[in-house]
Amino acid sequence: PEEGDHGALSIHPVPASQWLNVFVDGPAELRMLNISGQHVLIQRLAGGGDVVDVSVLPSGVYVARVQLVDRVLQQRVVVE
Repeated sequence: PEEGDHGALSIHPVPASQWLNVFVDGPAELRMLNISGQHVLIQRLAGGGDVVDVSVLPSGVYVARVQLVDRVLQQRVVVE
């Protein structure tokens, strides 16, 4: 599968500078964690396609953790 393709979760573009397009198959909560494991951004997702503003985050590597009703999905994200 291509980078960012995790079955029910797709996040593009990676790397990102301003926005992330997050596609997930249902309502969810997105938590962006920095390399220290701290939550630096939390956003509710409607499902389908959501746009998340990451322009406020410092450049670096993050983990996008998406909590759905029945599971947690995560993907590594780079912000430039």
